[in-house]
Amino acid sequence: MANPNLRTGSIWGLHRGDQAIARLTVTDVDMPWTHAEVETLPDFEEFRPVFAEQERAVGRCLLHANPGITNHDVPGRQPGC
Repeated sequence: MANPNLRTGSIWGLHRGDQAIARLTVTDVDMPWTHAEVETLPDFEEFRPVFAEQERAVGRCLLHANPGITNHDVPGRQPGC
C-alpha cells in the first residue's frame, strides 16, 4: 500500500525541535526512494556539514557497490573521492 503522504508535490519540513531548517518538496517517488528538492532555511547552515558528509558517504557506497560506475556517474562526486 502506497503512503498517501509521499506523492509528487507534497511538502515536508525538516526540523530540529521547533526550529525549521529545510523544506522538502517531493519530486518523484520510486519506493523505497523518495526524491525531493530541498529549500534550505537560514538555520540549516549549522547542519550543512552533516548533510555534505552523508552525500559523500552515499557516493562512496555507490562506487563500492557498483564497480562499473565512475566518480562522474555519481552526482556531486569529485575525481579522487
